[in-house]
Amino acid sequence: MITNIPTQIQQSEVELLLWSTYPQKTDLQKKRLKQLAQQTIDWSYLISLAYQHNVMPLLYRQLKANCPDLVPSELLNQLRLDFIANTSTNMALTGELLRILNLFEGQNIPVLSFKGPLLAQLAYGDLSSRQFGDLDLLIHESKVVNVHKLLLKEGYQSQCDLTDSQIRAYQKLHYGLMYWNEAKNMTIDLHWSIFPKYFSFSPTSEMIWAKLDEVNLENKKIQTLTIEILVLFLCAHAAKHNWSHLSLICELAHLLQKHPEIDWLLLESYLGKLGSKRMTLLSLNLIETIYGTDLPESLCQKLQSTPIITRLSTQIIEKLLSSNNQTKGFFSTCFYFQSMESWQDRLWYWINIITTPTVIEWKAIPLPAILFPLYYPIRLVRLCWKYIQKLWLFPENQ
Repeated sequence: MITNIPTQIQQSEVELLLWSTYPQKTDLQKKRLKQLAQQTIDWSYLISLAYQHNVMPLLYRQLKANCPDLVPSELLNQLRLDFIANTSTNMALTGELLRILNLFEGQNIPVLSFKGPLLAQLAYGDLSSRQFGDLDLLIHESKVVNVHKLLLKEGYQSQCDLTDSQIRAYQKLHYGLMYWNEAKNMTIDLHWSIFPKYFSFSPTSEMIWAKLDEVNLENKKIQTLTIEILVLFLCAHAAKHNWSHLSLICELAHLLQKHPEIDWLLLESYLGKLGSKRMTLLSLNLIETIYGTDLPESLCQKLQSTPIITRLSTQIIEKLLSSNNQTKGFFSTCFYFQSMESWQDRLWYWINIITTPTVIEWKAIPLPAILFPLYYPIRLVRLCWKYIQKLWLFPENQ
C-alpha cells in the first residue's frame, strides 16, 4: 500500500498520482482516489506532475473511472484529448513496428523488440496506457551494416552519415544508433547490445538470444526479451536515468503484478553472474516502498542486509516526488553512479563520458575510417573548450 512516503513530500496531489499508477485494481484504490479527489486539489499541478512523470494515461483512466465529476471539466477534457492523441501515436508506432519486423523477416534478419509497444502490452495489457515515442530493436552485431542500409532505403536517416567501415568502427564503441524518419515523424533506436559491453551489468548477447519470449501484438507474435532479462534491463535502465520519472518505477511494478510466473530463482542467478545486484535491488526496493509490491523472501533479506539500498532509496523517493524535482538535479546527484557495484564499472563510466567519441564529434569533423583514432583527442579538446566556456566565459551560470 502507498504508506511509506516521507512526511516532507506528503501532498494530496502526489498521493493521488501514486494511487492512479497503483498496479493492483482494488476497492481500496477506488475508495482512496475518491477521498483524495474530494480534498482541495491543485488539479493543474497534479496534471503537470503526470506529464512530468510520463504517466498521463494512467491518471486519466483512473480519474475518468472513479471521480470524473470531481475534476474540472475543462482539465478532464484536455486529458481526454491528450489520451486519444497518445493512443493514436502508439498505434501508429505499433503499425510501423509490424511493418519493419515483416521487412526484416523478409531479409532473414533476426530481430527482437523491447520497450515501446511491447512493454506497454506486457506491463499494462494494452497499448494506450504507456507513453513512448520510439521503437527499440535489438539485432545481432554482424547485421548492423545490413540493417543500416535497409533503414536508409526505407526513408530513415541515421544520426550521422557513416560508411560501412565507419559503422564497424562505431559499433565497437557504442551499443546503438538512432534513425529518424522525417516524413513519418518516427524514430527507431537500433541496438546490438542493450547496454555497453564493458559494463558488468550488461547481459551478454549469448544470454539474451539463448532464450526469447513471444508477445502477441495485433495478432502477430513478436520476439522479445524474457521476463527475467526484461526485469534486469528495466532496473538498469531506470538506474541509467537516475530513477528521475515515476514511470520508470511504476511500469516495473505493473510488469511484476501482471506476470507472477516470473522465475525469481533464475533472476537471482543472473544477479550472481552480472554486476547488477545493487541497481536491481534498488529498483525492487523502490517498488516495494512506493507500491507495496510483494517480493520473494530471499530478495527481502538481501534488501535488509544492504544498508546502502535503503539510504539511496530514501534519497531517490524524496527527490522523485518533491515539488522541485528536476532531471538536472538527478544527474548532479548521479544515483546511477552510486548504484554501480564494481570500481571497474565506475571507472568505465567516466572513461566513456570523457574519451569515447560521440555523434557530435562525427558530425563536426567527418574523417575517413583510417583516421578514426583522431576522434579521441578531438573529443577531449571539445570537452575542454566546452567547460572552459562555462567556467570562464559564463561563470554566472554555475
